[in-house]
Amino acid sequence: MGSLWKRTMTAVVQHYLPISFAVALTIALAWPYPGQQVVNVTVLDRVHIVQDLCVGCVFFISGIVLDTQELRRVSGSLSAFVFGLASILFLTPCLGFALRYLPLQPKELCIGLVIFCLVPTTLGVGQALVRTCQGNESVALLLIITSNMLGVLTMPIWVKFMFVGYDTEGLSLNVDIADLLIHLSLTILAPSVVGKGLQEGFSRIKAFAKRFRTHLSLLSTSLLALVIWQTLSGARNTIFQSQYGYILAVIAIASAVHIFYLIANYYALRLFFKVDMYEAVALFLLSSQKSAPVAVTLISYITSDPKVQGLMAVPCITGQLAQIFIGTLISPIIAKRVIAWKESQGVVIIEQETSRLDYGSHRTP
Repeated sequence: MGSLWKRTMTAVVQHYLPISFAVALTIALAWPYPGQQVVNVTVLDRVHIVQDLCVGCVFFISGIVLDTQELRRVSGSLSAFVFGLASILFLTPCLGFALRYLPLQPKELCIGLVIFCLVPTTLGVGQALVRTCQGNESVALLLIITSNMLGVLTMPIWVKFMFVGYDTEGLSLNVDIADLLIHLSLTILAPSVVGKGLQEGFSRIKAFAKRFRTHLSLLSTSLLALVIWQTLSGARNTIFQSQYGYILAVIAIASAVHIFYLIANYYALRLFFKVDMYEAVALFLLSSQKSAPVAVTLISYITSDPKVQGLMAVPCITGQLAQIFIGTLISPIIAKRVIAWKESQGVVIIEQETSRLDYGSHRTP
């Protein structure tokens, strides 16, 4: 019985992100009233205080548990790394120019897909996938940190370019670069920096974060699920009024976008850059992913209408779930190829204690 319980809990921890997303979605659609009341708690007319506090705590925890020791081991092709960064921040967002003209109704679904293309790569989910695929975690971590920090600067600019002059069919969107930059800095950049600063400045906090990494990460994922619960609750009635065909189309398109990114980044790295497979895996996987938490945060500052926020969040949430599902399918194939490459090259990689996905390896999404 004890062995069964341990295996069950390990499985729950491993798959806590999709499980928590599914629970949030189910509650929001089945009983939206509590979520609607929470999301409508605002200050300064349009700041959803509970939502913003949850998001701020998510990125504060990200800073607390962020282990940058592995960055010392980064040594590879600078040009390939720059390409990965450029792909995340500048190349993959360009697909939004085409997606914004999709004939989806309501229009918020189309705009949500576009916004999902504009955000940086995933945090812990991406790093866990790279680890499972036997890729270079040090390169992955450097790409994650750099893209998410710079993304605070690039996202407002992309929003401006994407939606100025674009027919939003009566939707009121905030495309003020300065305003978006301030809000994103306060809820993403500042909490992450403060959390990392506390970890580096106080040995007890660092020890606490190391000892309770799994618990903190599960808390972070739970807070993110609360944000999704609030966001989807606000749009529940509108979602039910939408044609199911359009919702299914959004799921299919979000999955197709991720597959397109994977193929494009794979061939770009293979044809134009001399980088070993160990590092290429990290670059091409993370260059092809987008972060739902950051997308939902950005959406909350583009519009203050809970109904609009919820509809825009649907493509982002389904998009990240599609990334997890596709990653689960391709990771065994990639891992075998990387292991075979290491053996053929005589490469010996020193594994970390957290190299296996267990109770101690769950990371912030």
